[in-house]
Amino acid sequence: MSRVRVADGSPHAGMAELEDALDLGSSVIDVGVQVLFPAPFKIHVFGLEPYIWIFNFTKGVENVDIVFENKYYSNDDMLSEYINKVILKKIKIQGFVIATVALIMVVFSVIRNNTVYTAIYGVVLFITVTVLLLTPSMTLKQLKESDKKIHRGKKLQTRVQFGDKIYLSEGTFSLSIEYDQIIKQYDLEHSYVLMFGKKNGILLEPNSFVRGNFDDFKEFIKLRTNSQ
Repeated sequence: MSRVRVADGSPHAGMAELEDALDLGSSVIDVGVQVLFPAPFKIHVFGLEPYIWIFNFTKGVENVDIVFENKYYSNDDMLSEYINKVILKKIKIQGFVIATVALIMVVFSVIRNNTVYTAIYGVVLFITVTVLLLTPSMTLKQLKESDKKIHRGKKLQTRVQFGDKIYLSEGTFSLSIEYDQIIKQYDLEHSYVLMFGKKNGILLEPNSFVRGNFDDFKEFIKLRTNSQ
């Protein structure tokens, strides 16, 4: 077992940490990428919380019976969809609520000719909308820049295998997790996501199974994980 601990300023990037301080009062500039894991897992195992995670690191799974295998190169469609529909979903809902309330208060303040409150709620509305619009694209940009730096500009293939455990590898690194660590699944347009933490997931490309097929895989993973 290898213990991987979150370390500020660590030279290794595997997960991206976007502080829950991406609460909608935060400046977009505060949205940062923090390293949590060794190199390959920043994009495909994407985390937001400063936990101590324990994984089995292995060089290969040649001696393991593999039932399903997925190989792919990540693209902007996969990552953008993951960021918007999984990672930032709750924040976007909260932002929409705040923006709606702020807009209503701006209208009421204008009707009452209260310039002070109009200005205050106007600023709140502006900041909220700005964060909602810029955070997804900035997050994607930071992830890609960090990944490029880590892999020295190389585009590495991601391989996810399913046998006695779930094995993920990218380049010379790999990790394994147990099926019971999967707590939720997302069937998106461009990817299938296995969440093994509230804010940590593994991406699969539905059309890139080299062993087994996607339809059979969905039945298999639901039975093995008991998650939805």
